[in-house]
Amino acid sequence: MTESQSLPATKSWPVAIVHFFRDAILIVGTIVLMLIFIEVCVRLWDTARSSMRTKQASGPASPSAGKPWVGEFNREFDATRNVGWQSFVYFRRFPNYHGKYVNIDSLGHRVTPQPSTPATPLAKVFFMGGSTMWGSFQRDDHTIAAVASQRLQELAGPGQRIE
Repeated sequence: MTESQSLPATKSWPVAIVHFFRDAILIVGTIVLMLIFIEVCVRLWDTARSSMRTKQASGPASPSAGKPWVGEFNREFDATRNVGWQSFVYFRRFPNYHGKYVNIDSLGHRVTPQPSTPATPLAKVFFMGGSTMWGSFQRDDHTIAAVASQRLQELAGPGQRIE
């Protein structure tokens, strides 16, 4: 080998340490900037979502708003919100609640108003389902089962009863 073909000079160790720290600071700085950018984006997204929720919450009023029974119904409905876990039926409201608009029997079922005339039932009809069938946000006499019971009773005629 001749002098003009000599090997490239290696970096001295102090220069290598400086370059290592420079690269480390650049990498850590880039990561920090990326995290700040992500945080700002998440906060902006959350702010936009909460303002959309506020607009949706101030939507049209309930059709029942202003009715004289609403306040008492809401108190009764809130009093029955406590639920307990039960196998195969998921959650069930606690039994034996009696109010003016919400009644729950000893099995935890919603009471369906029945005719008071004594008669042997021709048939028993069972309804099964979740919160819609239970009649969430409905008075006892406005649940699906209650309306069906009233209509079936009209079909049964006098002296007959469908439970």
